[in-house]
Amino acid sequence: MIAQLHVIPGLAAAGQLRGYLREAGETGRVIGLYDCFDVGAISRHDDPLEVAVRRGRAMVTRTGDAEFAPRAEDDMAALTQAMEAAEGITLWAGETLQEQFALGFMVALAVGRGWGGKLALRQHRMDGIAKCLGVLRTEEFAEVPGPRPLSRDETTLYTLLWEGLQASTPEPLITLRRSPALPVTFRAALDAHFSRFPHVATGLGVREERVLAQLSEAWRPAAQVIGYALAWGEEAVVDEVGDLDLLDLLRGFSRRPEDQPLVEIREGSDDRFGFSARLTPYGAALAGGAASLVEDGGIDVQIGGVRMVSGAGPLWLQTGGAEILSRLD
Repeated sequence: MIAQLHVIPGLAAAGQLRGYLREAGETGRVIGLYDCFDVGAISRHDDPLEVAVRRGRAMVTRTGDAEFAPRAEDDMAALTQAMEAAEGITLWAGETLQEQFALGFMVALAVGRGWGGKLALRQHRMDGIAKCLGVLRTEEFAEVPGPRPLSRDETTLYTLLWEGLQASTPEPLITLRRSPALPVTFRAALDAHFSRFPHVATGLGVREERVLAQLSEAWRPAAQVIGYALAWGEEAVVDEVGDLDLLDLLRGFSRRPEDQPLVEIREGSDDRFGFSARLTPYGAALAGGAASLVEDGGIDVQIGGVRMVSGAGPLWLQTGGAEILSRLD
């Protein structure tokens, strides 16, 4: 029997948390979740554990790490065993999109197996741009507010969040987003999630707009683009995105098959990522608002609908004058 189980998003954060517990003389086991809970909608209704395992397998294609999938599956099985054996489960969370989605996953997993009464939350709010727990030093974990039980309303909301992420249509998340009962961090995470959706005029998400803007000045080493994309945020909750994800985005911009590439990549540069990049004329026109990825048909123009072309899964756009889940700003 484990007296106290601590679950935290991110392997780096888990390491720092272990150091804090050790220095504070606290006992308990720490499990770090893989950072794989921030990628759009889940295609079908599934058990949360199986969803996490499937996403772990998907990471293989992104990282080239052939060991990741079985390791993720073993770790997720160990997580459920540890949760069952624990007398209490402390869920640690920051404000980022990934951490809030991971919190929804953990609540849904615990409630689905009848362990909801074991849960306590340690929620940390941070000033500035970098808001995830993974940036805290060991001693700074002492500043996180103490554990508190999740209210019945919070438990319901986070369960609905995870169910909404598994839905094949956006309606569950639209309804949830309108709820006046949402905690501030929860609402900010949903707003960050929706900001990934394309602008109805350009077809670009916020992150894509920022990356293209960064490339507007001649050749840019990949590290500069990555640093810029990670640093923007102002007062918004930043969704911490790894280098790999941004590199994939740049390479995807350079390999667009349906039109022409947005970005030209020069391999073998002195940059630590091995290439530099710049906008093509089409990419420059798109970044400057003179072009769009949105395909409008005649009837679409008349009724106010839009059609998006994407090979990356559902974009959750509705046509025919219905509510379009897309950025309007």
